[in-house]
Amino acid sequence: MKLLVSKHGKTRLKERLGLAKRAIDRHLKKVVLKGETFFKASNKKNIFYIKYYKALYIFARENMNIILVTVLSENMYQYEISTTNKNKFVNFY
Repeated sequence: MKLLVSKHGKTRLKERLGLAKRAIDRHLKKVVLKGETFFKASNKKNIFYIKYYKALYIFARENMNIILVTVLSENMYQYEISTTNKNKFVNFY
């Protein structure tokens, strides 16, 4: 299993979290291991969210790879969650 980052994901990590290119791999390993995982109830079961500190990371699964799609800062994802039905976010544990 590989942890990959899309071009859009790299841009958002730098823009919203201020991470350098060299720090991205280390940071994402921490996110995957220590973050709180959620699934969104939808037809696409290969999409999942991880909340780690003050950011929400959106990942996709493709074959045996995990791909970071984008990152939302705290202000952005609180608005998104509050405007949707909270029952759609289910704790993974």
